[in-house]
Amino acid sequence: MYSSNGTATQAETTTVYGTAKDYSGIASVTVNGVPASYRSSDGYYELAVALVLGDNTFAVAATDGAGNVQRLTLTVKRLPQPDLTMVALADPESGVTGGEVTISNTVTAAPTGGNAGSFYVGIYLSTDATITTADTLLGLRYLTSLSAGEAIAHDTSALIPTSLKPGIYYLGAIADYKNSVIESDETNNVLLGGQFTVIGPDLTVSAVSGPASSGTNANIAISTTVAALASGGNAGSFNMNIYLSTDSTITTSDRKIGFRSFTGMAAGATSTADTVANIPVGIPPGTYYIGAIVDIYNWVTESDETNNSFVGNQITLVGPDLAMSAVSEPAQGGTNGTLTVTNTV
Repeated sequence: MYSSNGTATQAETTTVYGTAKDYSGIASVTVNGVPASYRSSDGYYELAVALVLGDNTFAVAATDGAGNVQRLTLTVKRLPQPDLTMVALADPESGVTGGEVTISNTVTAAPTGGNAGSFYVGIYLSTDATITTADTLLGLRYLTSLSAGEAIAHDTSALIPTSLKPGIYYLGAIADYKNSVIESDETNNVLLGGQFTVIGPDLTVSAVSGPASSGTNANIAISTTVAALASGGNAGSFNMNIYLSTDSTITTSDRKIGFRSFTGMAAGATSTADTVANIPVGIPPGTYYIGAIVDIYNWVTESDETNNSFVGNQITLVGPDLAMSAVSEPAQGGTNGTLTVTNTV
């Protein structure tokens, strides 16, 4: 006979199980006088039983078809359950997206409880003062064990996701957030810290320049510079479009002539590059503005979404000018006849 939780456990229940067989058949199997479920095909029996603190002795009696009884005993010791709590949580007041912050935290096991096995502490950012596992998980701390009455402090590094919306959050921590440890009290594992400001990236286009003139159906080189504010966060991937506009206000309704793609940009970084842009054949000749808009698809959550466009220099587009330069024909011809006219355009 066996116990599903072994002979020493912090669980409040266990299952006593085993096999009982006889050529005359098994009439019944009981555990401490309570009938266990029995499967005649292979002789397997089991019964879920409650455990009290300390030693729990279980007597199994198997009765065969002839009335003979065989008895076995098993002792399972229930150990006291630990009670884990977070007792301290300290953090910086702010951090940038894509950056790391160090969060000091202390977890303890109640001295009146048992020892805890391995578990994780989860550190979270929440939009409200109620910390749950549904909030944004910033970092993890792993403990191999924690004895009753022991408290362990640690500085945990946490990464702020680049996708996190800038704003004010609450910091919190949850001891044993995966529920790996059976505790006497599962309701006191959460600790609310202070408020924490997440600073997002701020992308801007700081320069756009191209040639002063061009013909239509032509390729031109346009130089652009994109920057991420040094005091902001790191940005994930984004695109920038290059436009021709009839006025100095660059919008997505203007004519797109090129683009640049970025896998990301660190705070304080800049990127300058030439982009080959095509001037379409069908665009009317005239004077236009060259401009650009960064993060055109709003993939990056920025601290300022109003400064993503930039207007550069004007460009004059010269359309084609068709003219006939020569025409020659014979001096005379007959009616209902054919004339050959030579022309140059």
